[in-house]
Amino acid sequence: MEPLITVVTPSYHNASTIYDTIDSVLNQSYKKIQYIVTDDCTPDFDKEEIKNYILSRNRGNIVDLTVIKNPQNLGTVKNLNNALTEAKGIYLFNIAADDTFYDENVLIDWVDEFEKTDAQVITAYRAVCSTNLKQRLNIAPTKKEAQFIRTLTPRELFDKMSGSNFIFGCCTARTMQNYKLLGGYDERYPLIEDYPSNMKLLRQDVRIHFMNRIVINYRTGGISGIGNINEVYLQQADSIFLNEILPYASDEQLARKKYERWKKECKILADNAKTAKKIGKEKSSCRRFIYYLAILIKHPAFFLHALKNKISR
Repeated sequence: MEPLITVVTPSYHNASTIYDTIDSVLNQSYKKIQYIVTDDCTPDFDKEEIKNYILSRNRGNIVDLTVIKNPQNLGTVKNLNNALTEAKGIYLFNIAADDTFYDENVLIDWVDEFEKTDAQVITAYRAVCSTNLKQRLNIAPTKKEAQFIRTLTPRELFDKMSGSNFIFGCCTARTMQNYKLLGGYDERYPLIEDYPSNMKLLRQDVRIHFMNRIVINYRTGGISGIGNINEVYLQQADSIFLNEILPYASDEQLARKKYERWKKECKILADNAKTAKKIGKEKSSCRRFIYYLAILIKHPAFFLHALKNKISR
């Protein structure tokens, strides 16, 4: 008998993409889903319209539905915690309102992996796609990072991730028991739920299981997209590093070095995103060539490193 599971879709200014997300949930072959859609005070979010859309297209797999519109903006993390007070499932899955499940069997395969392994937390691959989801750009985490998750001890993985996160919230699920062990997501970091949670669990010697499967089509352009990270996000990242990582790192100097490298990469990628927009990279192959030439001139070391990583994926 299939256990009840909870799927949560946090939304904020996602009117153009949320229906793709909802459809990907409705199309799941898993038959016992509690579905929670929680919007963080978007002015044009129509709670009744979303509810009616889901109910009118429900094939019977959505057995419990809650649609929430916060009366004020809470931030990503508090929005999730608020929604999860309504959770009844034994496994928890987050799918943001600009992503979609990779195929119709994602949830049934994910639950089967939980049942077979008795894992508390299971992460997997995401397909990083263009903003219209029509072009796959890459797969994350990289093969090397996936191997780290599979083979390293929690302590070793903590040190490996002391500079940056590669266990992404969009493609990570957990048991309700594990969520309670965390005490919920840490609201001191309003925009970032996955990194501090991962590091807290690893410090507690909790192993994060890796499933060799793509589970999410991840749409580029969100707040945590590395090319879109702003100063507010970086300030919260600084707090996470100082509070959750540095006091527990085996090698403080190495942790600082890796973290500063990540911040530098974020700033370069943000600059690259601005360059792409200015040149109109997506309009033609000629403009794409001009864009890559501009990046090679501005950031040669970064360009060659990115090219090497792309080849090795």
